[in-house]
Amino acid sequence: MISFGKLRAFGVVCALASLLVAFTGCTKTAESAGGVTDIGNSIAGVVVDASGNAVPSARVVAYYDNWNQSFASDSVVAIAGEDGKYELKVDSNANVVLFASYGEDCGLAATKNVDNYVRNIHIGKRRTYSSRIAGRLSGEVRVVGATSDSAFSNLESDGSFTFHNMPQGDVTLAYSDSTDAENQVKSRIEFTTNGDRDSMALPELNLLEDDPSWLTVLDLRYYVGEGFGGVLIRNPVSEHWTPVTELPETDSIPSQVVTVAVPQSVEYLTGFLFPIKIETDVFPKDVNKSDIVVVNNDNWELFPSEIEYWNDEEALLWVRIAGVDSGVTELNFKVFESAEYAAKLISFDLGQKYDYVYSRLHFNGDASVRNSDGSAAKSVADSVGFLGKGVTLGQGQYMVIDSVDMTWGLFTMSLWTRWNGDNGKAQVLVSERGDSTYKFQWRYEDGKFSLMKGAPSSLEIAELGSYDLPVDEWTHLVLVYDNINSLWTMYVNGAALGETVKFSPSYTGSNMFPARLGGSGIEADTWNGALDEFRFESVIRTPKWIKSVYETQKTAAK
Repeated sequence: MISFGKLRAFGVVCALASLLVAFTGCTKTAESAGGVTDIGNSIAGVVVDASGNAVPSARVVAYYDNWNQSFASDSVVAIAGEDGKYELKVDSNANVVLFASYGEDCGLAATKNVDNYVRNIHIGKRRTYSSRIAGRLSGEVRVVGATSDSAFSNLESDGSFTFHNMPQGDVTLAYSDSTDAENQVKSRIEFTTNGDRDSMALPELNLLEDDPSWLTVLDLRYYVGEGFGGVLIRNPVSEHWTPVTELPETDSIPSQVVTVAVPQSVEYLTGFLFPIKIETDVFPKDVNKSDIVVVNNDNWELFPSEIEYWNDEEALLWVRIAGVDSGVTELNFKVFESAEYAAKLISFDLGQKYDYVYSRLHFNGDASVRNSDGSAAKSVADSVGFLGKGVTLGQGQYMVIDSVDMTWGLFTMSLWTRWNGDNGKAQVLVSERGDSTYKFQWRYEDGKFSLMKGAPSSLEIAELGSYDLPVDEWTHLVLVYDNINSLWTMYVNGAALGETVKFSPSYTGSNMFPARLGGSGIEADTWNGALDEFRFESVIRTPKWIKSVYETQKTAAK
C-alpha cells in the first residue's frame, strides 16, 4: 500500500504563491499602497452579500500578509463595478489575503496556490471570535488580513483572547510569543465561518505536538461537514499529524479496497477529482447510498465523495483528495457504509476548499433540457454516457447552464462527446446569446473548431484549429479562457489543438443571458451526438492538469 502521508495540502494562506492582476472591465483601476513589484498574477470575482446578491461599489483590498508576518506589508485596492465584479493585479512573489467591505459589512477570503482564478467574496455583519490557547500565558494573537487595532489581542493570564467586530469568511489566526527566548512560539490556525452568529467561540487550541507552527483543535466535530458552532476548521494539515489515533473496528462491515493509478505527467495535484469504480455486490441490496464513506486505507482520512451511478453490479464515485506528491504512483481507497464512523473521522472539506467548479452536469437526471422555444423538453434521448448516462439532444434542443457567464472571467470548460457525424450544419457545443445577437459560441463546422460572436449580419469568427472528430467514439474536449489577455486554448484528448487564439466575446454586462450546452436555441445549431460530464471551473487549468483529467477519466471508463 502507498502511504497517504504526503498527500496533505498545507494551509491556504500560509502556502500561497500569491496571486494576481488588476483588470480593466467593470472595476475602477487598482491602486497599490506602494512598493509592489513583479505584477504578474491576476485575481477576479464578485462581491456578494449573505443572500448571494452582488454588491455594487464594494471596496476590495488584496493585503500582502500571512501568518508569519507581524502585519500587512502592502496592499492593492479596487472598487467593484455595478455588477459586483472586481479585478486586481498583485505581486506574484507575495502572499495575499482578500478583504472586501461595503458600509459596515465585510468579509475575508483566503487565496489559493493557483496562478489565475476567479474568487467570490462573501460579506456580512461583523463577528466576535474567542478562544484560549492551552498552556500559553502570554503572547499576542492577530487576524491575518485585518489591519485595524482590534485585529490584535493579547493573551489573558489564562491563555484566553477575544476579537470584536471582525470580518467573517476565511479567517487565519496567528499566535506569537517572544517573551521567552528559549521557548519562542509562532503558530496559526485557519477556519471558515458559517451561519449568521454574532459570536463564535472556538474550542481550546493546542500547539500541534509534532509541528508547533500549527494550532489544532481536539474536537473533531469542527472538522467534519459544515463544522460546529459556526466554525469549520480548514487547517492544520501536517504530514506529521494522524487525525485518527484509534481506528474503528470495521471487519464486520461490508467494504471494498480500490487502488487507482496516479498520472505521472504532473508534479503535484491539488484538490484533484479521481473517478473510482467499485463492485456493489459486496454491499447489501438495501444499502443506504447517502452513508457511503471513502477513506484513505492507510490512515483513515475521510475524503469528500459523490456517486456518479450505482447499480446491482458496479458503482462509480468521484473522490476529491487534498494533493498528490510527485513520485506517488497509486492511491488506495477503502469504501464502506457507515454514518457512525464517518462522524469520527476528519474531513478537511476539500469539496469547498479546492472545488472551483461553478457548474457540473453528470446527466443522471441533473440536466435541464429545453426546446428551441424555451419550453421544457418532455422527451430527451438518454444515451449510454462516457461514465454512467449521457444525453443526446433532439434537433433544436439545448441544456441550460445559467449559473455561469461565458463572456467574462478566467475559466476552464470540459466535456465528453460521442459524435454522430456531419449533418451539413454548424454544430454548437456551448453558447450564450441575447435576442438575435450571439455573445459567444463554441462550435464545430467543416472539420474545424471555432469561436463566434455578433449578429447574423456581422459575425466574427476565430478558428481554434482543425480536427477530424471521430464518429461513434468518445472524445474529451476542453476550452480554457484567460480574459485578462483575451486568449483561448482548446484541448482534445489531453493535447492542445493548434495555437492559442486571441478573441474577445461580447461582454454581457448586467444583462446576464443563460449559457447553453449542446445548442443555442436555433433549430439548426444542435450538437449531433451524445454529451457527458460537463464541468465549468473558475480557474485556468494547466496543460498537465488537463492531460491528467483525460487519463484518469479514460482509465475509469474502461
